[in-house]
Amino acid sequence: MPSTDPKKIAQKVRYELDMFNIAYRLLNEPTTSDQFNHNLLLEGFLLHARVLRDFLSPDPPRDDDVLARHFFNNPAEWEQKESGLCPYLHDDKARINKKLANLTYSRLTAAEGWDDATIHREINDAWDQFWSLLPRYKRKWFEHS
Repeated sequence: MPSTDPKKIAQKVRYELDMFNIAYRLLNEPTTSDQFNHNLLLEGFLLHARVLRDFLSPDPPRDDDVLARHFFNNPAEWEQKESGLCPYLHDDKARINKKLANLTYSRLTAAEGWDDATIHREINDAWDQFWSLLPRYKRKWFEHS
């Protein structure tokens, strides 16, 4: 069984947030004009959004998923906040999961557009809530090493 020490996994969580924000910034720079690079950045952005959505989410974990509630001495502190977070990402949960992790026939009919600004705002708003509730001494676990 892998370690379940939140202190040890915090840097991996931070990596996901950093990559998510970098992908968003690059995706919205005017230099991302060719379709290949745009698609590559969009898929990276959506992948990290999906990981962070699951981290911040009230959904039941799978296997050894890392969840925001693991960082609280009393998980109810986070569980009371998490249910209303990221409504766009939760409404499009099946679509983002299919788009990124499965090659399916539904790709032929699924909407192609993503509201990346809404996704970015939702994840960062949820992160800000997580951060504001996180005990100060645990915030150090997430700092860049």
